[in-house]
Amino acid sequence: MARNLLAVLLTIIAIAMFAPAQPATASEPIELSGVITAVGEQGISLHTRRGDVRIMVTERTVISLNGERVRLGALQPRDRAHVVAERVRTRQGPRLVAHSIRAFRR
Repeated sequence: MARNLLAVLLTIIAIAMFAPAQPATASEPIELSGVITAVGEQGISLHTRRGDVRIMVTERTVISLNGERVRLGALQPRDRAHVVAERVRTRQGPRLVAHSIRAFRR
């Protein structure tokens, strides 16, 4: 009886170790367009048709202004922007994190 139990247990462990893992599901990219209303150290506020949205940036976020690569501090309120972001869970709750911000100024 103990041998059978041990054999079953070892089989379960072997299957768990070598079974393919579930693929990680990334959230779908979210595209937003609107007017920048504020620029801070960690992101921007964007006024869209659906309301105001706070979008965080990281060191990986690609930011451009009128087609030229810039840093976050180069953006200003009233610049128009198109943002590609994803929803990320943080300790403070869900946040939008930008992959790219394409801003335009006249």
